[in-house]
Amino acid sequence: DTLVATGSVPALSKEALEEILRYSPGDLEAYRLARVAEWSQPRFALDKRFTRLTLLLDQGSDAQGLRWQAQPQVFDDLRQVLTEARDPALVLLGPPGCGKSTLLRRLELDLAVAALRATAAEAAPLSFFLPLNRYRPSRPGEPLPTPREWLEREWAWRHPKLPPLAELLRRRRVVLLLDAVNEIPHHDETGYRERIALWRDYLAELARSLPGTRALFSCRSLDYSASLSTPELAVPHVRIERLGDPQVEEFLALYSPEHGPALWVQLRGTPQLDLFRSPFYLKLLLAQAGVAGPALRGRAALFTGFVRQALAREIRADNPAFRPGLLLDRRDHERVVRHEWRNAIDLPSRGPLLPALCRLAFVLQGRRAPGEASRVRVPYDDAVALLGGEQPEDLVRAGVALQVLEEQWDDVLYVHQLLQEYFAARALAADPRPELAASAWRASELSPSLDEVLQALADSDPLP
Repeated sequence: DTLVATGSVPALSKEALEEILRYSPGDLEAYRLARVAEWSQPRFALDKRFTRLTLLLDQGSDAQGLRWQAQPQVFDDLRQVLTEARDPALVLLGPPGCGKSTLLRRLELDLAVAALRATAAEAAPLSFFLPLNRYRPSRPGEPLPTPREWLEREWAWRHPKLPPLAELLRRRRVVLLLDAVNEIPHHDETGYRERIALWRDYLAELARSLPGTRALFSCRSLDYSASLSTPELAVPHVRIERLGDPQVEEFLALYSPEHGPALWVQLRGTPQLDLFRSPFYLKLLLAQAGVAGPALRGRAALFTGFVRQALAREIRADNPAFRPGLLLDRRDHERVVRHEWRNAIDLPSRGPLLPALCRLAFVLQGRRAPGEASRVRVPYDDAVALLGGEQPEDLVRAGVALQVLEEQWDDVLYVHQLLQEYFAARALAADPRPELAASAWRASELSPSLDEVLQALADSDPLP
């Protein structure tokens, strides 16, 4: 009632939220309420004052100048972009940590709130958020499903009490929110091109037979998503702009009047400032305000501080998994409590917890396609086996408590791609493997060759 009357999302207790997320909705109103409840959690918060979006229109591969032309208007809301660009498909573009997934989730929340408050809810669009790193066969050895088959399968598995997705697509407007094109599972560049071709064909099918349906992808760079666009169906891109100096200064002052101005003085004009040009990194920095000296030294120190704070939080809360002698060695437990560290990146490693998180991340990084640094999800049983030890399920629960791991349906993954890369890097630093950095450098050994790359590029395409 509060949501419908005011448009504001009421605060939910942890228990109430868990109950809502466990509930299988039986109608679309319940489905939308669940979307609102899930994406209104603090970790998915979005401050539109620090959101700057630029629309890039595809001028075609035979354009005389740059193929992707930036439009002059700047947006702070994806709904505005969808209104401005009526194309059936768009791609939200930005590097890791810039907030792509958060923006998609916020769009789903906003669409759900608007639909719940609408007098004609039947006419309101329905959204469906899915991470594309789940685009794979349902079982090993089975053929890869088409995008349509995969979407219908995922919808039916998540929402068995709701009408089939195919029926909903026929009856109403649907917005497909497809997160991380660059994380589509693939073994090599050829496999990736084949999968992108499947999605390109599906977009053409939607435009032809279901003109009310729209798809909004997210992607880390144009290298991975540009091929979704064709002369027959141009796919505009929406670029998330980095925060400028005035915005960084304003963000620090607004979110931490006590520490923000001093942090800005330390950052202004330094090479470290470029690291903090996104709300994701600024929030990590402010969470460590007061002890931010090491965090300002670089990305590794910043993530190390985050993990130290999470460990201290769980110890203070007397989480049984973090008592001495279980997943943390007694000496390591004391170091966390006393905040005694040897350097800016030191973490407890005598007990099984941190080494297991590093080992899991390193294995997952090894499962990505060559040259791609995407977040990888694995079935729960696989994650337990990879973590190893005498209490692998306790390790999963501890990783979730630290807000390092998360469980999504039957999968386990790191909550953010950058955290996976951080823990994998710790494993590599502890056990260097120079062969992983080996790379062909003679022109005759490179594949594809320079000539092959140039032949595949249009005149207006950027050089890789």
